[in-house]
Amino acid sequence: MAIEPLKAGTPSPPPQPARQKPKIAPGNGLRLDLVLKDLLRNWYILLAGGVLALLAALAVVHFKGPSFQASMILAPVTDDALNKVQFYGNSYSFSDDSPLLGGFGGGQPKEFDQFIVLLQTHRVAEILENNHRVSRILFSSLWDEESQSWNRPGGLLFGIKDFARGLFGYPEWEPPRAKQVQAYLRKNLDIAPLSRGAMRSVSLSGKNPEGLAQILLWLFEETSTLMREERNAALSNNINYLQDRLVQSRIDIYRESLISLLADQERELMLSQTQQPYGAILLEAPIRPRLPCGPEPLVLLVLAFLGGLSFAGLLVLGVTVPRRRLAPVERQPVAAPRSL
Repeated sequence: MAIEPLKAGTPSPPPQPARQKPKIAPGNGLRLDLVLKDLLRNWYILLAGGVLALLAALAVVHFKGPSFQASMILAPVTDDALNKVQFYGNSYSFSDDSPLLGGFGGGQPKEFDQFIVLLQTHRVAEILENNHRVSRILFSSLWDEESQSWNRPGGLLFGIKDFARGLFGYPEWEPPRAKQVQAYLRKNLDIAPLSRGAMRSVSLSGKNPEGLAQILLWLFEETSTLMREERNAALSNNINYLQDRLVQSRIDIYRESLISLLADQERELMLSQTQQPYGAILLEAPIRPRLPCGPEPLVLLVLAFLGGLSFAGLLVLGVTVPRRRLAPVERQPVAAPRSL
């Protein structure tokens, strides 16, 4: 179709303005009044987030249950300390210049350091399990007292873990033994220095308040017994060696040195066989905890509800603020110039 030429005197059509991209309003994104309006407009989302978090916290409190903690206080054993410390029932009293309170100058005895390390070792855990069956206390939810057998855990989470163990070649679930007792002690036994001297606070956390204090007492006694037996065995070997060397020696000066060393070893062996504490002194015996140490149900529920509100609010602002910043700026119409 041919385009007819414009006739003379025909006005040309006005030029079309070029299309422009909408401008972004940079100042409208984080204005406080607009943010509050967005939150109030979507109040039901905030409430839903708080309620869901509250229900999750209630489930955690119900299934996890309260946690209890028993504690005892230990200190190094020295001759000076044993002379100044008096035992009264389950506690000790000291004079003001007792080394237990003021420190030991040259540092802690190596036996005390060894005692603290042994508390969480497999050797002590194996002794506790063989002598006292502490796994039945620590994992009481899996132990059936009537049938005297262990119950295999159930639930979706355990099923997923069990499937993953079989998939990657890990061994299947087995009843708790010394290995599980040691893992429990490493996770739940807290050893902290006190503010004064070389004393240590040893705390054990768990679900069974009746057994925690007893396990701590067994832990102290068995560790002390283990160190005493090992020390006695080493002293006995030293005494036998010195006696053999004394029989073979014919030099008087050498024999006198051997006799002095032998007397020291026999004296130490005699002292270690007494009923005095070895490795550590139990300054404060553990007692059965009466109140749970956590979680605090009311505090947990309040924090969960506030956390749910905050999370839902961030989700709302994460949608509304970018949308508002990308909204085009409304142009005001330009008034036509007045004719003279």
